Amino acid sequence: MVQELIRNRYLLLKEINLNEIATIFQAWDYNLEKIVAVKKIHPYLTSSDEVANSLYHQIIKSSKLRHKNILPIHDFFKSVDNVCYIVMEYAKGKDLDTLLKKCKETGALFPFELTLKIMTEINQALCYAHEIKDKNINAANGIFHLNLSPSNIMIYKDASVKLSDFGVSRILLNSHRSPIKGKHKERCYYMSPEEVENKYIDGRSDLFSFGIIFYELLTGIHPFAVKDEQQTKENILKVEPDISGIPSNLQPFIKKLLEKDPEKRYQSAKEFSLAFSIFISSIKFGKRQDDLLRFVIKLFPDFQSSDETDKITSKDMKSKVNITEDFEMGKPPSFETNFEGVVSKTATVEAERYKLKEETVKKPVTAPVSAKEPYKPKIAEAAAKKIVVKEQKPKIKIKLPSLPKLPSLPKLPSLPKLPKIKIKPAILVKSLIIIGLLIFEMFFDIPQGFSPLGKLVKRSFLPIDVYIDTTPTGARIKLINSKNKDLIADKKVYNITPVRLSNVVSGEYTLVLSKEGFNDAERKIVINRKKINRRSNRVEIVMPFEVKFEIVSIPDGADIYINSEKKSSITPAVASLEAKTYSIKLLKEGFDPIECSVDLLNGKNSIDENFWKLESSIQGEKKDFKLSGTMQKEVIIESNPPEAKIFIADSNQLIGNTPIKIKLKAGEQHFRITKDGYKAVDKYIEIKSKEDKRFVINMKRIGAKLDVNSSPDGADIVINGEKTGLLTPASITLEPKVYSIRLSKEGLSSIKCNIDLVEGKHTLDSDIWNLEVSTQKEEKNYKLFGTLEKEISIETNPSDARVYFAESDQYIGNSPLKVKMKVGIQRLRISKVKYESINAKIEVSENMDGRAVFNLKPTASKPVIVKIKVEVDSNPKGADIYINNEKTGLITPTSILLEPRQFAVKLNKEGFIAIGSTNIDKTSAAKGRCIVDLVESKHNLDRNLWSMEVSSQKTEKNYRLFGTLEKDISIETNPDNAKIYFADSDQYIGNSPIKIRLKAGTYRLQIIKAKYKPILTNINIESKQDDKFTFDLKPF
Repeated sequence: MVQELIRNRYLLLKEINLNEIATIFQAWDYNLEKIVAVKKIHPYLTSSDEVANSLYHQIIKSSKLRHKNILPIHDFFKSVDNVCYIVMEYAKGKDLDTLLKKCKETGALFPFELTLKIMTEINQALCYAHEIKDKNINAANGIFHLNLSPSNIMIYKDASVKLSDFGVSRILLNSHRSPIKGKHKERCYYMSPEEVENKYIDGRSDLFSFGIIFYELLTGIHPFAVKDEQQTKENILKVEPDISGIPSNLQPFIKKLLEKDPEKRYQSAKEFSLAFSIFISSIKFGKRQDDLLRFVIKLFPDFQSSDETDKITSKDMKSKVNITEDFEMGKPPSFETNFEGVVSKTATVEAERYKLKEETVKKPVTAPVSAKEPYKPKIAEAAAKKIVVKEQKPKIKIKLPSLPKLPSLPKLPSLPKLPKIKIKPAILVKSLIIIGLLIFEMFFDIPQGFSPLGKLVKRSFLPIDVYIDTTPTGARIKLINSKNKDLIADKKVYNITPVRLSNVVSGEYTLVLSKEGFNDAERKIVINRKKINRRSNRVEIVMPFEVKFEIVSIPDGADIYINSEKKSSITPAVASLEAKTYSIKLLKEGFDPIECSVDLLNGKNSIDENFWKLESSIQGEKKDFKLSGTMQKEVIIESNPPEAKIFIADSNQLIGNTPIKIKLKAGEQHFRITKDGYKAVDKYIEIKSKEDKRFVINMKRIGAKLDVNSSPDGADIVINGEKTGLLTPASITLEPKVYSIRLSKEGLSSIKCNIDLVEGKHTLDSDIWNLEVSTQKEEKNYKLFGTLEKEISIETNPSDARVYFAESDQYIGNSPLKVKMKVGIQRLRISKVKYESINAKIEVSENMDGRAVFNLKPTASKPVIVKIKVEVDSNPKGADIYINNEKTGLITPTSILLEPRQFAVKLNKEGFIAIGSTNIDKTSAAKGRCIVDLVESKHNLDRNLWSMEVSSQKTEKNYRLFGTLEKDISIETNPDNAKIYFADSDQYIGNSPIKIRLKAGTYRLQIIKAKYKPILTNINIESKQDDKFTFDLKPF
């Protein structure tokens, strides 16, 4: 492109971008001597005076924005045909839209903390702009952006973040639709619902756009955008964004930012900033600038490499001009162009006060650059173009005629010779010493004040030297005298403290100070000789800055002591304090005093974080401090009954046993009180006044529920020797202590056991009693099952036969005999030498006569087959045993005598899944298979469910077969969707509710859900009732 000079100040170097609003050029600013960006607004956008004037007023407002996160505007002007130019800071970096597109190409996602950094800085810019109030620019309600999008957010090479185009885009884009394909559609991606519907919009519209960008950075996708522009707008109006992929602690912020109704959003950027700053402080947010740079460089390796703009100097820009247009903005501009080779090296071009003629605009004056022959504009041509070229006038030497010689004057008589004066050496030495002292005093001692005499003379007669500094140093300073002139500017002294001034006249001055992060200060000071420091021999002024300092306490109403001085106000209070170190003390009747030291200058604070919290916030460019103190007092906590354990609920830390004296902080404290045999109590104790000294917690006993069942039903229940009047099955609620339980029924023998409902030390015969314990919400439920007995007389014919319990192979005795047997089917094995062994079955009930007679048969003369003893057991016990798919009538555990061959063994129990085989198949690989080989011991077993042990006694082999049955169970939690693990192996099972098949036995589970306390528990799978387990989760 042809390089052009516009407004005789900006040299357009090259085109760097083209968007829906303007063509953007890289330009050289001859005044500032640096690279700037010039936006040439598309002419069709400003074709009407109304739009041009609206743009002008908006630029005037936006140019007043001065913030570290806002791209500053330097200049604005327009040509005679309404072509508008905006001059702003040249952004050396990438816009956020480019970074997002690169992330999508590479599959990268913005790091979480870098997203927080960018959005925090953009929010600071919005806070500043929305809150600005300036009557001169008609910004009573602040300045709104109204076109916030990633393309308007710049990431600089130094990792700073800046926002551009406040209010400009909306004025231009609402006047015409962009002819640049696709650009208008991209803009609609970040519209608010009220903007889509052409309703009134304000700063809350910026917050909606802010929320979309926030969402896009966190997830990598746009919450509403689709290819169709109209559908995108429909989505903005109707579709609720999916925030499940956003971290849970950020979801409330995003949800509120993206509310369709502006009234439900944050009502200002400041409101969002206050809420968000609490979150930022809670996560100890600390990403540095370097982290953002590293991420951007990872996307664009040449991001920080120097470009050609870093090498451009003002010398390079000389003579690179092409004047093409005249401009009007009130008074016409003046053009100055430098050329090499002209005598004066300067040509001043002065435009008329009115518009140039049309042909003058169309025919530019070109200044070509040539190394051989510099361009020299012709005077006639310059006059035709109304250009005045000033040339240096040649120097003229004038030779004056010589004057006639004057006649010589007569010689004057010679003066008489003066007598020689002889000076004595001593007087000469004294004179020299006096002259030397005078020179020393006048030129060294008095100006510098070396000696007491010099200091006295300087302090009394000479102008005053002044030293001015601030706390902290580095502030901008003005010293205004009575004539309203800045003495520092007049003396051309660097206006950053510390400042040293010489020859200052006595009088009253106004000292104006400003420094980023502090309130501006303006003080009246008097400079006179009385204030001269005798040591430094100058007036020394050190002015501290003040900051806003807010003190609050829990509870309110505490007396405030600052540097041991009691203040008239009580908490909460706000004061303006000098930026230095203070000792702060809070005192309130009934509470212990608390103290800390805060450094409002350097941040070197000495505070106990258990009682104090110091926060700083930035309002615009000013820093405010808020100190919060939590006081404590000694209280007594008692329980009824005493000796209960007290824990801090949140950390589960044991404090001690009641009654206890303890110092607690003011406010609400959460405790958990436990005692064996009593329900745990969650207690919130609130301490807010001096009367809060004693707290009593009443505890309730845990009621134990006892379910009593028997076989057969209808047995009388006797507790501690007293009849209850209840028959089994029955449910009884008992206090936690030790009980003696007896069951009796006519025709049967009574049975007795002891149940300990306190420590669980039960005394019972497990052969006739079964006790199960379960816990629900700290209450224990007991299930007691007793099997009653009956005395049976067993006789054989012939007598003296050996009698065994078949299931356990337990020897009972020789017939005839009497034995107590449990109600139900009992299996006996009876054997006698020379007689066939028999397996007998007796059904014991309360109605039988109590006598059983068995006839034995003598053995026939046939070969004797040696049988092998096989013990069969299972978990759980009581499973029916099948041999070769025939029910034996035996249940586990028991012993069986089998011939030496192969058998298919199967176990079955109600409520469980049967395991084993129904037929002999040596090649079977079915799950749960069990084929026993008593000849070659080549067993075919599913080792996951079966085990076989073989032992030898003398010449006999004994086999022990053990099977573990399986059961389908369900595990539920309240609330659901909790993660469930096997605790011992840390194996993940699934999320509740879940159904799973497990072997009988005991399992240790760990249940975890966010925001709820984890559970570590055992489940026992032993009976048919053990098919559903429910656990209640407690929130933190």
